[in-house]
Amino acid sequence: YRSLAPMYYRGAGAVCIVYDITRKESFESVKTWMNELKEQYDGNTIILIVGNKLDLDGDKRNVCKQDVLEYIETHENKLLWIETSAVQ
Repeated sequence: YRSLAPMYYRGAGAVCIVYDITRKESFESVKTWMNELKEQYDGNTIILIVGNKLDLDGDKRNVCKQDVLEYIETHENKLLWIETSAVQ
């Protein structure tokens, strides 16, 4: 399915990339998706990074907020970021 993804986000007004705050590997996947988006990105697309499973925050969190903020800074703060829970 990954090869079909560009058909869906090419020319999109907004893109939402979700990662699991309890799995560091899922946040690393955000970086992979961002690299793919760079090929299609026109500078006007809104990109929202979403940390999911906030209900498991605490001892199960494996992606620290500071790592996410530092990553956002590498993109000149052009990314939006929130954390949420599908449970709440």
